[in-house]
Amino acid sequence: MKMFSRPEAAFSVAIAALFLTVFAPKGAQAQITCPYTQPASPTDEDHLRTLYCVTDGNNWADTTGWGYSANLNDWHAVTLGGDNRVVALWLQNNRLSGPIPLELGKMTGIAWLYLYNNSLTGSIPTELGDMTSMVHLILAANQLSGEIPSSLGNPPNLRTLYLSYNTGLTGELPLSLMNRPITALDIRCTGITVPDNADFRRWLAGIDTFLHGCGTSTGGGESGTNDPGGPTSDFLTYNYPNNLDARVQGDVVSVQWTSPAYPDKVDSLEYKVQEGWYTSSAFDLGDVVIPWTRIDRNATSIDIDIHALTSGEKHIFFIRSVSGERVTSATRTNLPVVHYSSVSTENSEIPEEISLGQNYPNPFNPGTSISW
Repeated sequence: MKMFSRPEAAFSVAIAALFLTVFAPKGAQAQITCPYTQPASPTDEDHLRTLYCVTDGNNWADTTGWGYSANLNDWHAVTLGGDNRVVALWLQNNRLSGPIPLELGKMTGIAWLYLYNNSLTGSIPTELGDMTSMVHLILAANQLSGEIPSSLGNPPNLRTLYLSYNTGLTGELPLSLMNRPITALDIRCTGITVPDNADFRRWLAGIDTFLHGCGTSTGGGESGTNDPGGPTSDFLTYNYPNNLDARVQGDVVSVQWTSPAYPDKVDSLEYKVQEGWYTSSAFDLGDVVIPWTRIDRNATSIDIDIHALTSGEKHIFFIRSVSGERVTSATRTNLPVVHYSSVSTENSEIPEEISLGQNYPNPFNPGTSISW
């Protein structure tokens, strides 16, 4: 190892390194040499470098920060958690091409993996099932092929699985998915089928959103219903309330919406409230605080008592149309965060007598008197 004889020389090198780390040109070509060979004990950074090389990173749409900064939070589309593990990759619409590297499965801290609308090819690696923190796995709109590995049912908190618009995907949905709290499953425009298993079909009918078929997309880009038997022409998937708005008014959160486009085809509406938050690029769900509740089909608003919500927590309001045994996809809006006190005066007693005592006589103020 070369040693510096003058401290100012070492200082100059440190400043140069700092400049490369902090002042990397935004949008500049990533500083990663491919092919990349991982060390014996790879870290999340090593797995990201492998992902970059395997998916033709030099031609990605955005490589800001990749390879420049020692802080992975500075890398485009990378989010770190409190333990400095990667918890999210938002690499949708970024011109990734080639296979999904097996090494990605070793990034066990990832909860959000968004790889949709790229040109990824090959099969879905079995190793993705090793990502034990996975909550939202979005692989839609690529060129993936082959069967769905049963290991995708391994992550215990998996809630969202989008595989749509990968026409080369085939085979049945794995039964292992039944063991997970999935609320949204999308297999539109694929060769994936529903297994002929009564338990699986009952489970599938119970999840909030099951998207399948391959019709023309309109509105929010969803098609199909949560009916495992398939979409039907006499039910409009997009015939749900729209233009949701929520605001606090006194002790209630008032939610308003516009009626479905074809209200005569709707028997009723139903809504639910669930802890969580969503944005255009992220969706996180917690406990249900108000389960699906049916209301009149002509309703255009509802008031929710703030005490029905969890004080200080984020909530999402969902609403959908019901026709017979079928339901549409749900529209949703974030509710304002409410704060309230849990102190109650119910059954409280007011004391009839109150007494105060002190040392007497008071050596510091002998003239003190107390009265009530």
